[in-house]
Amino acid sequence: MSGKTYLIIFFYIIIGNTILYSQKDIDDVKKEAEKALNDENYTEAYKLYSQLVANFSKEPIYNYKLGISMIYAEPEKKKCIPYLEFASKFVQKKEVPPEALFYLAKAYHINYRFNEAIKYYKEYKQIASSSKIKELEVDREIASCENGKKLLSNIKELVVLSKKRLNETEYFRSYDLSTIGGKILVKPEDFYSKLDKKKKDKSVVYLPQQGDKVFFSSYGEDGKNGKDIYYAIRMPNGTFAKPQPLVSINTPFDEDYPFLHPNGKVLYFASKGYNSMGGYDIFKTKYDEKTNTWSAPENLEFPINSPGDDFLFVTDSSEKIAFFSTSKSSPPGKIDVFKIKTERVPPLFVAIKGNVRKTEINQSVQSLIAVKNIENGELVGTFAANENGEYYMELPNGGKYLFTVETPGFTKQSEAVNLPVSYAVKPLRQSISYEKNVLVITNYFEEGTKEDGYLDIVELIEKKAQLEVNENQFQQNVQKQL
Repeated sequence: MSGKTYLIIFFYIIIGNTILYSQKDIDDVKKEAEKALNDENYTEAYKLYSQLVANFSKEPIYNYKLGISMIYAEPEKKKCIPYLEFASKFVQKKEVPPEALFYLAKAYHINYRFNEAIKYYKEYKQIASSSKIKELEVDREIASCENGKKLLSNIKELVVLSKKRLNETEYFRSYDLSTIGGKILVKPEDFYSKLDKKKKDKSVVYLPQQGDKVFFSSYGEDGKNGKDIYYAIRMPNGTFAKPQPLVSINTPFDEDYPFLHPNGKVLYFASKGYNSMGGYDIFKTKYDEKTNTWSAPENLEFPINSPGDDFLFVTDSSEKIAFFSTSKSSPPGKIDVFKIKTERVPPLFVAIKGNVRKTEINQSVQSLIAVKNIENGELVGTFAANENGEYYMELPNGGKYLFTVETPGFTKQSEAVNLPVSYAVKPLRQSISYEKNVLVITNYFEEGTKEDGYLDIVELIEKKAQLEVNENQFQQNVQKQL
């Protein structure tokens, strides 16, 4: 072995301390990793199972447990998929438990790949025990995926004013309540049931400056429905009457984070029930004074809601500006807090999913498509069709564009495309073909979106799910239009 090779090995031993262990080291890490995972200390489990997989990359059980840890501890949710895909191949050999299929489904679920998630949830149901199916609420997960497919069929754009990542113990203190008064604080002792104390519930409550009702969440006395929304009426002497459940809103699944607007007519809350796409989704319901009833809760949809936990939606006095929080892309112990405009606007960009069609058996479909803005002559971008003739492009919403297509065997040709303004983020279909060697671009922009149409724009959905601050982009777009 050369001196250079020894030097490389020494480098990995010193710098990459996950590469080599003694048997004792491996046993210790394995024991610590198992304990961390059982204690739901996913950050520590992630670190330790990463070390084990670095040493034993083909060991299914380590890949399985690393994948589980990553679901909860890794902000970039796609990273967990390869490990769970690998581990799930060993379910039939019983080298990993059946739950590998469940967590693979969960990995697809949180990454908006709902069809694949449903497939593996159903595969898991075929081999899992009835008690495990009930414990993991597999049927509810499948229903959430079906909800997600519907909710992503017509995506609305959201203007994000600010984004902050804060500690989970302090995140709610960043909400600006100056226009509505009141305060958000950890639930007062008076509103805790015995079960809340036993479960160490850490709910937060919005206490209004005025009004005689306070809404909060609780497990109640028996916890049969998990968490429910309760309200308590403030008595003349300042104390609160016995809390009552909001029966018409609560579901068999968890409800939490209620916010009653000071106008007394609008209630926002988070729920794992109704048509949630997974975890907590935020809902809105309106109070009818005449009938003394609440309207059917309305899902605030993507990108406010996601397959992760989205919660604590609080608006200003005019309901034009809102704050809400999510843990969907944050590491354990951290919460992302967003300030947004509640009014949805036309998107800045639209996605076109197209294909180059063959007119001759041996024709190439690997075309290059250059798109230029006709009005200002600017090149928007150049896009390539793959070996199957499929291409994907994101273009500024609305306008006239010149598509110049280069396909092997044909002369370079151009055609104008009129892109109508789209008021929702949805995939637009298009095809490119040749008739007697003449370029033909066919647009299907007016066609309705299929339920699974969101699969054509998963990359765009993933970008929008990050909810980066975009106010300046919209302001610049308005200025261009003037």
